[in-house]
Amino acid sequence: MSEEFWWKYCGFFYNAAKKSQFVSNVHNAYKKTLISLKLPQGAKALDAGCGSGSSTFPLAELGFEVLAVDFGASILNQAICLNKKKGPYKNIEFKLMNLGKKLPLENDSFDLITSQHCIMKIQKPDDTLKEFSRVLKPGGIALITTTPDSDTPFEWLKKYKKNRGWMKTIWDIRWLIVWYIPYIIFTKKSDRRNEHRWKEDEFIEHMEGAGFRALTVARIPYINVGYLIGVFEKKS
Repeated sequence: MSEEFWWKYCGFFYNAAKKSQFVSNVHNAYKKTLISLKLPQGAKALDAGCGSGSSTFPLAELGFEVLAVDFGASILNQAICLNKKKGPYKNIEFKLMNLGKKLPLENDSFDLITSQHCIMKIQKPDDTLKEFSRVLKPGGIALITTTPDSDTPFEWLKKYKKNRGWMKTIWDIRWLIVWYIPYIIFTKKSDRRNEHRWKEDEFIEHMEGAGFRALTVARIPYINVGYLIGVFEKKS
């Protein structure tokens, strides 16, 4: 089973991972960062790699006009179904779209782009970042999260256990384990090794190469493990 097949069709395990305390903290940090941007209601946002909508619905709640895109039909349908249960939000449009290709979107058309944990999976991330820059308005904001290169899963677990103890660690990550085991079984080792995991300075370098300047880049503040979160502005 290829990495592409995994992310297109295995939504069950993705949703299992979302139940973990760690992933919950990742999403909370994302929401807090969104609020801190203080962008006006009605601003246009592209949620690039929206998954089942966990990064999309906070945008809608804040009053953005949202285009939510993903290349997985199964996971996108989950987002559409969840949206129907939530009201639905009329300020969200869902579309199938492959972030690894030229985006079928106009230049300078969005005020904000969010992309959560997607860049590391794309074969040519720099091309995608340049596309993000192309479709953002001058001065527009990109809020990107990705996995840093510093920790293997076992190093990550060791740090987590040191701060939380074994019992709390197991409880916190029980759903993450449900996701990680089938991820290892069903995806190719070569695909996992090709993930783009950057240090903070490398993250900034790639974003600057695509036409952005860094406003803030930090680890998501949860026991010093997890994802990098960056806020970048498109250069005028």
